[in-house]
Amino acid sequence: MKYDVQSQNSFNLLNALKYSSIAGWELGALLCAVFVPLQLWIIGETDISNFGDHALSLGPLGLWVFGFGLATFLAHGIALFCVGVKQEKLKLLVFFVYLAHFVFIVTVVVFAAIRRDVVDSYGQEMWNKAQSGTVDLVQKYFNCCGFTDNDKPKFPCNGEDTKNLCSDQIRYITLEGTSQVAVNTPLLLTFVIISILILYDIWMFVLVILWYRCSASTDGSIDVELSTSEMNKSSIYSISRSNSTVSTCVTATTTNSTKGKYAPETGSLPSDENTISGSATSMNDDDDDVTVKHGSCFSKTLKCFGGVGQFISSSLQELFHWIGIKTAESPAIFITLSIVVAVTMTAGIIQQRRMGRGADLVLPEGSELRDNLATVGKAFPSWLRDNSMIIVHDGMLNTETIQAMAEFDQKIMTVQDDNGASYPKLCFPLGYDECLRSNLFELWNFNRTITRHLTQEEVIAELNKSPLIYSPYTHIPFAINSVLGDVQSDSAGKISNSTAHLMRYFTPQPLDWELKFTEIGLQGFSGLDHVYVKSAQSEDIEFDKTFYSDVPLLIIGGVLIFFYVLFMAGNWSLVGHRFWVAVASIASIGLSLGLTIGLSAALLYPWTQLGLLAPFLLLGVGVDDMFVILRTWDNVVSRSENRNKSITEKAGLVLRLAGASITVTSMTDLVAFCIGISSTIPFLSSFCVTLSIGVVTLFIMQVTFFFPALIIDERRKLKKHDGFLLGCHPHPEDYKENKYADMQLQKKFFKNILSYIATNKVAKVVILLATLGMAGVMAYGVTQLNYNYDEDWFIDQESYLSDYYTASKQYFKDDGMMTSINLVGGDFYTNRLAMEDIKKQIEANEYIVDNSCYGWFDEYAADSLRKGIDYRNDSAFSNSPFNFYQSVITFVRDTPVFATDIQFDLSGTLTASRFVCKGVPVDLQSDALPGMQSLRDLCNTLEWENGEVFPISEDYVSLESILIVKSEIVMNLSLTFAAVTVIILFLLSSFQTCFWVLISVFLTILDVGGVMYYWGLTIEAGTMVCLILAIGLAVDYSSHVGYKFMVYTGDRNQRAKAALINIGPAVFNGGFSTFLPIIMLAGSNIYVTMTFYKVFVSVVIFGLWHSLIFLPVILSLVGPAPYKSATMPS
Repeated sequence: MKYDVQSQNSFNLLNALKYSSIAGWELGALLCAVFVPLQLWIIGETDISNFGDHALSLGPLGLWVFGFGLATFLAHGIALFCVGVKQEKLKLLVFFVYLAHFVFIVTVVVFAAIRRDVVDSYGQEMWNKAQSGTVDLVQKYFNCCGFTDNDKPKFPCNGEDTKNLCSDQIRYITLEGTSQVAVNTPLLLTFVIISILILYDIWMFVLVILWYRCSASTDGSIDVELSTSEMNKSSIYSISRSNSTVSTCVTATTTNSTKGKYAPETGSLPSDENTISGSATSMNDDDDDVTVKHGSCFSKTLKCFGGVGQFISSSLQELFHWIGIKTAESPAIFITLSIVVAVTMTAGIIQQRRMGRGADLVLPEGSELRDNLATVGKAFPSWLRDNSMIIVHDGMLNTETIQAMAEFDQKIMTVQDDNGASYPKLCFPLGYDECLRSNLFELWNFNRTITRHLTQEEVIAELNKSPLIYSPYTHIPFAINSVLGDVQSDSAGKISNSTAHLMRYFTPQPLDWELKFTEIGLQGFSGLDHVYVKSAQSEDIEFDKTFYSDVPLLIIGGVLIFFYVLFMAGNWSLVGHRFWVAVASIASIGLSLGLTIGLSAALLYPWTQLGLLAPFLLLGVGVDDMFVILRTWDNVVSRSENRNKSITEKAGLVLRLAGASITVTSMTDLVAFCIGISSTIPFLSSFCVTLSIGVVTLFIMQVTFFFPALIIDERRKLKKHDGFLLGCHPHPEDYKENKYADMQLQKKFFKNILSYIATNKVAKVVILLATLGMAGVMAYGVTQLNYNYDEDWFIDQESYLSDYYTASKQYFKDDGMMTSINLVGGDFYTNRLAMEDIKKQIEANEYIVDNSCYGWFDEYAADSLRKGIDYRNDSAFSNSPFNFYQSVITFVRDTPVFATDIQFDLSGTLTASRFVCKGVPVDLQSDALPGMQSLRDLCNTLEWENGEVFPISEDYVSLESILIVKSEIVMNLSLTFAAVTVIILFLLSSFQTCFWVLISVFLTILDVGGVMYYWGLTIEAGTMVCLILAIGLAVDYSSHVGYKFMVYTGDRNQRAKAALINIGPAVFNGGFSTFLPIIMLAGSNIYVTMTFYKVFVSVVIFGLWHSLIFLPVILSLVGPAPYKSATMPS
């Protein structure tokens, strides 16, 4: 009786530990995903779309909270694992894990309480980098102004004037200075959470100590030793991640190390016609490639690889065997926990923020251009918002067309927004009652009395009046080629007509009128053939639309994958089909996607346009892993010695093989994705982080959600319940499947057709010639690839904005890139003559059009000379800088078109100036790279005392991204190839086979590069990351074929045929499961999405060609001898 009581107490302790760990697990997940959004909601932010920006502003604080949550999550996760393994060392491990967690929390809390100076310094740094909206939100809630005494707020405080500092207010339980007593809810909530964590650790200490002292054996744990020291033989896997091959070495048995009631017996692992004997990662010392001399350095290296592989593989198999048994014992608990944790983590999406266009998208932090853009933003805070229309009409200068455009211009001027305001009230002012705008009618001072009756003769006469025409409206030169496109001239060189007309209207700030402007442009106008419009808000609006525009395609891809899984997962009988297994596979992928996006957002990684492509790729990866598990299960249960085993025993055997396999194959993709993280281009790095997290979460969900669901379905099959209606429709015990339930048509195709073609002499010659010929054609395409990038590619190619960009490039293509030369800081009075010298040196640059530089100082100098003022002489300003600055202010007041090109401080001192130059026109944007670099180098040599001179252009962001890609692409591709080479050599332990597999991968990437050229793609950030990811996929296809070739005996033809028959269907299904969701992207109108589609469709096609056709052929001709442990194929 004493033993029973002790055993019962021990059992109760284990249950208490188990459920307490589960609760702590969920607490950690809540901290990671929900704590920061909850605090933001408490302090008054109700707009979810702003949560991401606030979370970024509070980034360091949010990461600390995430660290607390992750530490809690991991601590309880380790405890949950150790509870099921009855080992004294693991009990101590749990104790020390909780001790470390407790010490970590207490140390941080005590340090924060004692070292207020350090905390305030840390907080001040975060405060200085915070966005104005976040600062305002905090100041408003806590009734404070500024963070510390040393803080000079950049932004005005909200509400009434207060002397309370935010660093003080956030520490008080009650908020001071408010009209009524207010509780500091965020601080109170923080205290509650920290108290719960500390008390929870103490509670877990008590349970662990009691568990440690209790020596009685329990029914609640399994005695599994995770050491391999006592194993008689190691079982090594090599399972195609695709879906149809499970391969094991000699049967794994353990004597003392696996004594639990579900430990596998000798000979229990399957080895049928779909299995292979031997593994490169666990070969005995004499199993190396026989082509390598025994005792050589290379042979020793291969043996070292084999030894490491033996240890890792054995450990993984033991671990997954235990996990398989536990999931089979409590599948519903595993499924429930997976759903709860995934849904909790998915809540982190609330913190998701979108990465905008331009510099944030492609420029790394601290880059020269990013710093220059920030300097320009501060130096010239006033800027023009351009609202433009391009009117295209055959015979633009005909009288009827001119008068129609005049009417259209008047319509634009008079249109009102929802508040009844029209352009004259909202425009950027040009004088007292005039608006800054630009079009052909500027030459008549926008006089409606004249413009409404203009004739073709009058317009042409005005345009040909003189080589240099001054606008009577802006009092600066009128650039005809910037207003009229596709200008036509007569034999005398006089302008006779044009095809396009650019009309521009400028606003000082975002307005509803800009949306009305877009509506008018889209409506067109009678008498005008085409009207293309772009308002100041169009780019942001259209860019935002692209983030989720392909969601319908993703849904369709998911549906196709579902039916594919349903078709391939089981057989076609009422009991044998696996409808709910297919549902579980899609659900597991969906949960992992939510978990991935939530974790990425909680870690403050932004969501970019590439983000929506991650689900398409992860769909294929997830289905591949699912098929590995399914095929492993089918092979295990098909063995006669396993048919009488329980589902729990089978589950341990299945996950022992499949779990280790999907671990290694997931690592292949993870390596490629992690290399992409190293890119300095923000949106690429963020995308690769998402993919890397996605691979890990997919792996976890396959094991903890899909596999338990499969176990439940297998128990359903034992009961003869219907595959769709489940227990609602049980079938009789004598139910038999129809003869067409499992025809294996795919395998028959590979056995009877494809394997024959690949080993036929004539076919070999044709295949090799076709492969080499294709490689030659594609190699030529690779040599013709250009570096190019355009921000316009991120817009829907069928949107009105894309049409505007197309018209702009077509009709105003001769207009070179406009570059502004910025002079910031320094003494403009002393250096005023240097401005002229700088302009002359810039104009002398070979990449600048002669005499194209123009700015306010040109007109100021001419105006001064007309007034008899020698601006070069200090005496003209009475040797006073103040008089010079006053004269400039007067000039700008009289010529307000330059108001945005000059900046004064509060004392009236000139602090910043700029002028523009026109670059030499280029065909490709990348051709402008030498010009950009030349101007930068020139500006770095110019003398501007106590200030800086630098060039800026709208196109510089695109050019800078090209420079980054040029510097990274070779390095990243090389690193990826190096990484996969190590993985392949580790897997194969055969230098010659590894060489041919790498050749297959190289040819695949070469062909993909050639397709990029022939399909109209260029080398840019998106294609670079696609190529990096493509290497990971291509390796999966070829490495398994190469490995299969090594484990069979016979002549080369027999081995190649056997490899193709056994692994071919698996490789094909792996490629097809990736191809199926990606093919849906063909319906997208987004360049980035189409690039992804083109590259990965090519990867699948060429990858399958080289792995299933070329590689078997080349191995059948010059392949190495098999492993010494190889067996005859069935």
